[in-house]
Amino acid sequence: MIWLNDAFVEEGPSIDPRDRGFLLGDGLFETLYVEDGRPAFLNAHSARLQGGLNELGINADIGVDFIAKVIADLAMRNNLNKGRAAARLTVTRGSGQRGLVAPPAGEQRPTRLLTITKARAPASELRLVICATRRFSRATSSRFKTLNYLDNVLARNEAAREGADEAIMLNEHGRVACASAANLFIIEDGGDIITPPVEEGVLPGVVRGVIISAALREGIAIEERPVATEELMGKTLFLTNSLIGVIGARLGDERASTVSPLLDFLQSCYAGALRNDLVAFRGDR
Repeated sequence: MIWLNDAFVEEGPSIDPRDRGFLLGDGLFETLYVEDGRPAFLNAHSARLQGGLNELGINADIGVDFIAKVIADLAMRNNLNKGRAAARLTVTRGSGQRGLVAPPAGEQRPTRLLTITKARAPASELRLVICATRRFSRATSSRFKTLNYLDNVLARNEAAREGADEAIMLNEHGRVACASAANLFIIEDGGDIITPPVEEGVLPGVVRGVIISAALREGIAIEERPVATEELMGKTLFLTNSLIGVIGARLGDERASTVSPLLDFLQSCYAGALRNDLVAFRGDR
């Protein structure tokens, strides 16, 4: 079962062939971790999605309580109300006349689609490669999860051909931005943490924000600054996103260890933040 434009329907319904999301990538999406039918960090996901819709001029409002109820109902209908699951909310500008010019806001009928699938348990660590596909720091598609995801697709395919789990994407200046579907952090030898800033072409990830907040709260030195590729060599790295949480990573065949007391502590901080968010969700709704 999926949820499409306010209706629960069997998977496989048609999308209007004039839908601008299908034709032009004119839309946005969010991927959410769901546990026992409850979406994690829904407020943060909804805020990022709504911000993107406003910037793109897509006339759609995302109600947090409404989406939470739809996710819970959809999980139940798909027998995914227990355990780990992944929900994806997609919003497009809807159908329009041929061409690039979007319909006026008052004439838009956005398409809203919600799907849910079982989520695998994350790996213990990930192997990374630096890919050739660039991520442009000033592009709108770098700041929001737009349906123009081709660069990320190409980057991940590069990694797959190299036998790696993820691809590190550089920006147009040759500096580190992020992975194809995750944010990147470096643990320095002295225990400081570095991550590229949003201005480098980095998606402001939800879990990224949780980790930055946790580090600041715990008095851990963390800096958002441009990162050169050579700074990755021999360092403990970790990636974050909503489905993997916080996972250690190594670059290529490097022997750099992903065993780190600080990484263990940050993983524990994230687990606590996730648990608190899910408990609050249950209490509020």
